[in-house]
Amino acid sequence: MKKGVTLELNHNQLKTNHSGGFLPIHFATLGAIEALAGGSAAIANAVKTSQHQAAEEEESKRHNLEMEKIAKEKQGSGLK
Repeated sequence: MKKGVTLELNHNQLKTNHSGGFLPIHFATLGAIEALAGGSAAIANAVKTSQHQAAEEEESKRHNLEMEKIAKEKQGSGLK
């Protein structure tokens, strides 16, 4: 997967004058990139959390079944 951003600017965009130029474009682009990165991080975090919860639930089920098996093995036959 190719990563990174290619930003192509012409001579007029690189001029730094008071009516715009490179800096406003630069900051607007950075803002958009930060927003995308933040959204991507939130999605990745949600997926990771979901996977972790699923693994915990599976382990809890396995543990409970094992404890029930042990309890049945140790169960007495009652009073004689």
